Amino acid sequence: RTRSMARAVGVPCRWSRVLAQRGRSFGVTSAGGARRRAARAKAAEDGFAMSTNRWGLFDGNALSRAIPKQARNDAGAFARRELDSGARILAVVKNKVYLDEVDLKQLGWLCRPQVEERFGLRYTSDDDDGVSFASASASGEEEGGVKFDLVYLGREEGGRSFFALDLTRHRPASESPAFGELRSYIKENSDLLDSGERASSVSRAGYALALSNWARGVRFCPSCGGGPMRSAQMGTRRECPSCGKKQYPRLDPVAICLVVSSDGNHALLGSPRYASGRMLTCLAGFVEQGETLEEAAAREVMEEAGVEVGQIRILGSQPWPLGRSGACELMVGCIARATSSPGTGRLEIDFDEMNSVTWVEKGVVAEKLKQAKDRAAGLPVEGGRGDTWIVPPYAIAHHLIDYWVNGDGNGVVAEERGDLKVSRL
Repeated sequence: RTRSMARAVGVPCRWSRVLAQRGRSFGVTSAGGARRRAARAKAAEDGFAMSTNRWGLFDGNALSRAIPKQARNDAGAFARRELDSGARILAVVKNKVYLDEVDLKQLGWLCRPQVEERFGLRYTSDDDDGVSFASASASGEEEGGVKFDLVYLGREEGGRSFFALDLTRHRPASESPAFGELRSYIKENSDLLDSGERASSVSRAGYALALSNWARGVRFCPSCGGGPMRSAQMGTRRECPSCGKKQYPRLDPVAICLVVSSDGNHALLGSPRYASGRMLTCLAGFVEQGETLEEAAAREVMEEAGVEVGQIRILGSQPWPLGRSGACELMVGCIARATSSPGTGRLEIDFDEMNSVTWVEKGVVAEKLKQAKDRAAGLPVEGGRGDTWIVPPYAIAHHLIDYWVNGDGNGVVAEERGDLKVSRL
């Protein structure tokens, strides 16, 4: 088949045999396709296939993020066509998202007429860019002719597109009680995990917040000082009008690590300064330049608790658009074996970063983990007001702890599977 293709495009006959041989080596035959399908099936069978919400919320938004060619060539025409076809828009104000005014358990994804009606805006379809809204009322003059750019999030499999609309500088929206903190929303709706469409909706909302917060923070060019920066590629980039330099969305990698004692009977859990002193979670920190994820995990554990680890395995990751700095973080989950146990080493806690760090016996961890699951399921949980609690299931730390206590879903715990013997520092 490759030789016939070579003749069709005018490749000299003496090269067709070479191309045919190379085609076979690159899998241009039906047998090659069969091998790839078999490899994918084997990966799924071995547990390597991607699983939505395996490590918490905010992954699996079920959108194709690739910007269509038409959007690159004529963003205005693309946006108009998508909005006329029923594209959905989520309005955001800082870290708040618009909630459905009828059903507060649903996020308020709106179509264009609803956006215009509820926020007193008009779609600037007559402008050159055609991808923004502006105030339609006289009070809009107080906003100085501000435009509110649409940000393209992607397209679902059925063909409908999704956008974000940052209304932080729109006074009526910023004062509206219809907006709520996304963090509070996921805490109040503990049944989101593995809830299908609702979980996907939350993932899309997190992406909308991440892009909007990033764009709002990039007002002037860091290279030449020019500005204000303008939206490019449907809001997924920012471009300097002076030097043309593009800025790309910021992502902060974080190594989050569950440390298991050398005897395998205890986990090292801590309460960060930014959280309640009763919350127990895994130790975590930002990855620095020139550092691997494993090195970052080991460094953070040493800095925050004075514990040395000798074996680390990376298990999975979770996007976290609710970062403390306002940036989107990528939480990379690890499990590590310490070189010490509660009876053989002393903790050296960094109280500038942590409220507390302690070794917790596995049975106690299992009990608190069950309480966290029951609480998320809306079941009654015994315990006093002063009791410590493990982070809820929407965060990757919960699933790292669950992996150690209960295994990988097949009843295989880390020690039995040998997961802690993979990567040595």
